[in-house]
Amino acid sequence: MPLYPAASAAVGDVPAITLLVAAVGENLFFDPTKEEMAVADCVLAVSVDYDGRLVGLRTLESGTVGEGAVGRKVIKRIVKECGPVGREVFESLESIVKAG
Repeated sequence: MPLYPAASAAVGDVPAITLLVAAVGENLFFDPTKEEMAVADCVLAVSVDYDGRLVGLRTLESGTVGEGAVGRKVIKRIVKECGPVGREVFESLESIVKAG
């Protein structure tokens, strides 16, 4: 059963998706493993719409919670990278739906 009526949804009128992102040093991991999350400096759940715009942002605890703050530059970089990655995810999902 679909999550929303696909036939009535125009392009760009689909629900937002949420990407799980872990930052470990200078590296960003999308859909991180539990091991990557355990050593992450920051783990965020970032929701983006079809056009890659930020809809929501939540922090998640990681293995290094309490050991230091994460700078705004890291958060800004994660949010910036989520737009293009989110767009790729939407395009992949569309190709799956069209093929089915």
